[in-house]
Amino acid sequence: GVDDLAIPFLSVLQGNSPQCKRSEGAYIQGASEGMILNTVTEDLFDSEEGILVIPCGYQKYMVEWVDRDQGGGFIAQHGMNSPIVQTARPTPDRPNRLFIPSSGNNLVETAYHYVIQITPDGSPVPAVISMSSTQLKRSRRWNSLIKGIQLDGPNGSFNPPSFSHLYRMTSVADSKDNYTWMSWKITVESRITDVNMYRMAKEFATSVSSGLVKVSAPPTDDESAEETVV
Repeated sequence: GVDDLAIPFLSVLQGNSPQCKRSEGAYIQGASEGMILNTVTEDLFDSEEGILVIPCGYQKYMVEWVDRDQGGGFIAQHGMNSPIVQTARPTPDRPNRLFIPSSGNNLVETAYHYVIQITPDGSPVPAVISMSSTQLKRSRRWNSLIKGIQLDGPNGSFNPPSFSHLYRMTSVADSKDNYTWMSWKITVESRITDVNMYRMAKEFATSVSSGLVKVSAPPTDDESAEETVV
């Protein structure tokens, strides 16, 4: 059943990610900045070769976190128009973030992309890619890529479902002011021609849209991507 399965997140490792530090309990041998991590299997993928994924669903939430100065930690996910979001205010030292006055917790706008990853051996693996903070512009660009695809049909051109194409996801260095971090780079790989793969992706997309597939806490609030100083 759905409750028995742990859907992994796919994340880009940063220079200060615990998986890259030998002194951390989460250290993974061979992990380095820019590599892509499966949070359940702890498989690592090269930053330049990247991974192949089929996008099957998209959601956006405001994710509530305890401030890192208070110990950090995931609290809950809230709809973009939920009452608790309406009470939030800009964080004084981080204008792009919100906090809840009653608790002091942070609210982070987070986009969830539900995908099927095609592993190097050809196996399909359902997964989630969460993008927040500095990665939100990558999320918007990916959505634009999906909406920009046009195919010819009997009644003219049309925009096919998101799961009609494979996308390659790699990582590249990004920077702003005195900060640098690793960001997703997303390109269209090819149209899906395998009927079984298409049907499997469609079924996963239906499960996501119907609410049968749910995720818990994303692996990070993405502050780490903003704290890597050049």
